[in-house]
Amino acid sequence: MSTHRTLFASTLGLALVVGALLMPASCTSRTPPKDQFPTRTGPNGETIYECSGEGCHCAGGETCHLDCPAGGCKLECLEGSKCTYECTGGNCELDCDEGSTCTMGCSGGRCLYDCDLSANCTIDCPNGNCDVRSCDEGSTCLIKCPGGNCNVLCEANADCTVECPGGGCATQCSGAKSCKQTCSGDCRMSCASAGSCTQSCDSPLGCICENCTQ
Repeated sequence: MSTHRTLFASTLGLALVVGALLMPASCTSRTPPKDQFPTRTGPNGETIYECSGEGCHCAGGETCHLDCPAGGCKLECLEGSKCTYECTGGNCELDCDEGSTCTMGCSGGRCLYDCDLSANCTIDCPNGNCDVRSCDEGSTCLIKCPGGNCNVLCEANADCTVECPGGGCATQCSGAKSCKQTCSGDCRMSCASAGSCTQSCDSPLGCICENCTQ
């Protein structure tokens, strides 16, 4: 009898371990940021979560203010949320999920952005060298890149505006509803099947415009 009990206990223990290993990551990674990270009070009295590493996000339907002082964070605004993200330390990955409204800053530079389906994104990269990997279908994206050297991919039915006074930006529009880029020089815009695609350049000879109006 004891042998059967021992075998049953061993089998149950193994099942629990396997179940834990197979559990989706979202079950553990989507804990609200207030349960993970320290907070501080912002200039307007808002609570700012000081993120570090991965898993810092705003739960669906919430309003959140997130910062990454040390840099190198992965920040996510889940579906239907309103988020203000700041990556003070730079080198962050910022993801604005479907239907969310996100204001995403990267004062430290070198950030990667994704703006998903029907999201509304305002992206500010004052020191430049940021990449918008995707402004996805139906999204509206305003990309401010005073420091220059930002790269933007604007996809199907998206509406993208790129402000690049620092120059050296590259915007690719693939089936976008509207693409507009303003630049001080040495910028590039490439358009394919875009509804409206225009580039304004202070130094036209220093800018490249493929299948767009300049």
